[in-house]
Amino acid sequence: MIHLPDHPWVALALGTLATYRLALMISSESGPGRIFRKLRRLPEKGSATKEGLSCPFCVSIWSGALVAGFYWWQKVISGIDWTLWWLAMSAGAVCIYMTFTKGFSDKKSQ
Repeated sequence: MIHLPDHPWVALALGTLATYRLALMISSESGPGRIFRKLRRLPEKGSATKEGLSCPFCVSIWSGALVAGFYWWQKVISGIDWTLWWLAMSAGAVCIYMTFTKGFSDKKSQ
């Protein structure tokens, strides 16, 4: 078993993948019982909250904070490093999304 505090690169990679997955689920997928679709439909049309819940880049910010908070709670990272891990995992999730998500390059060129 890997002890994540002893392997920071593994912890960062796993945290980045978790951040990406959470952001993609919340912003794009229906989820079990269509919970994520229902969540995206709750805010008023045209509101910043509605747009933010449909944007994987926006959701990755909050997902990264959640994963970094979990790491801090589990003592994988120290409290002083929390912000750096949060932003790094969010940035990594954005890079993964831009590289591997089908249709992103099509949207970018329009």
